[in-house]
Amino acid sequence: MTQVIEKKTLGKRECARIYKEADAAGSAAAEAAVPTPMIVGTPTTPLGNDIDFKKHGWTVKVAELLSMPSQKVRKWMMKWSPDLLEGSHQRK
Repeated sequence: MTQVIEKKTLGKRECARIYKEADAAGSAAAEAAVPTPMIVGTPTTPLGNDIDFKKHGWTVKVAELLSMPSQKVRKWMMKWSPDLLEGSHQRK
């Protein structure tokens, strides 16, 4: 035996109420969200031993020290200190 489901159309007021409710919930969630920055360490020099190159995000810290985009760090490191890249974290 199949069940017949009656279709109900929504009016403009009902749609507006649902929209306002969803908008308020989304705004409340956005205001309550606290972003967690990814911090690997507190490096003092790009070639020092205080950056863990095996952890994800090491390029961001080196980029801050070198004042360059993080996308360019790996190429810079390959040129100037390739030994530090051995065993470093890489994208998959």
